[in-house]
Amino acid sequence: MEGVAFGLRDGYDLMRAAGIDQPERIRASGGGTKSPIWRQIVADVLGADLVALATEEGAAYGAAVLAASGAGWANEARELSHLWARTTDTTATGGDDYSATYELYREQYPLLRGTFTQLSSL
Repeated sequence: MEGVAFGLRDGYDLMRAAGIDQPERIRASGGGTKSPIWRQIVADVLGADLVALATEEGAAYGAAVLAASGAGWANEARELSHLWARTTDTTATGGDDYSATYELYREQYPLLRGTFTQLSSL
């Protein structure tokens, strides 16, 4: 579970490096959000509160919000997302500090490239 959360953190860090501000809360969807343990790990790894959406179809909601915004149904996609995306549970960050573990992951992951190539050919 931590490995997947670290992969999410890699993408999250790239977005922040591109100039996106660190949010206080992150919305999440999908079957994994039903697990309190999973939500806590992701919140702690990302360093932000995790808010679960009431639907498992978060990507479809996101596409609908962007399409409606593009069609001029609202001034901003953000306005529509607040109207349409209902939330359920909020998991506060602060359970475990994954900083040191994440740094080890960042060091080790590139070293495993050859192993991943070998595994994919089996």
